[in-house]
Amino acid sequence: MAGGATRKSNRRVKTEQSSSQPYDPFRDFEGGPVELFLHKVFYHVRTNLKLVLGTVIVAVLVLIGAITFRFYQENREMQAREAFAELAGDPRLGEDIESTGPGARLLQEYRENHTTEGAQRRSLIYEMDLYRQAKEFDKAAAVAEKLVGLLDMPELQAYYSYQAAVYYEKSESYDKAAAQFDKMLALVGDDPFMKALALFGKGRTLTLQGQKEQADQAFADLWAIEQQDDIQDIRAAAAAFLIGR
Repeated sequence: MAGGATRKSNRRVKTEQSSSQPYDPFRDFEGGPVELFLHKVFYHVRTNLKLVLGTVIVAVLVLIGAITFRFYQENREMQAREAFAELAGDPRLGEDIESTGPGARLLQEYRENHTTEGAQRRSLIYEMDLYRQAKEFDKAAAVAEKLVGLLDMPELQAYYSYQAAVYYEKSESYDKAAAQFDKMLALVGDDPFMKALALFGKGRTLTLQGQKEQADQAFADLWAIEQQDDIQDIRAAAAAFLIGR
């Protein structure tokens, strides 16, 4: 009796041990590693068919949505370009205008009807030039400042910061001009010419505000630029300004 109980106990232990091991469908597979990998892939696809199909459907829908949106954006931009081509010939945007009001309203309407980034930038550049021709430099500067916020390239941002600074200086808004020259300095990096241009402008506008100490520091930073061959004309203009102040 005791021996029979022991045999039953041993069989139960063996059964429990074998059932605790996870089932491996590839245990007896005969083939190379590449074949084994492919068999495993197809096995998992079969056993998770609903999940795989759901993932594929979602991916296809996302791809279709992305393509549709791209075509939609391209179509909007094409319409905006065509509308601007017609707008550019309007006499209210010509050189011999008596008032900038009608042209500015026309460009504002264009921006309201065409909201793509390209349309916004295009119309603002035209509006800035409209104010420049009419010598409304404060308005030209404000538009240039808007353009900086719509651009991604630091080089273009620096260029329009410079435009804003120059127009603010022409309108005698020296504090705003100095701020734009500062912004330009933050954008130009190590470019010696652009850096010198910004420092000369900053020193000039600070001088015109009566902030001599800060102006002298800007000019000192200008003299400290090592690549002198690239900035000789700016240094000469800055020296002439300092002699005459």
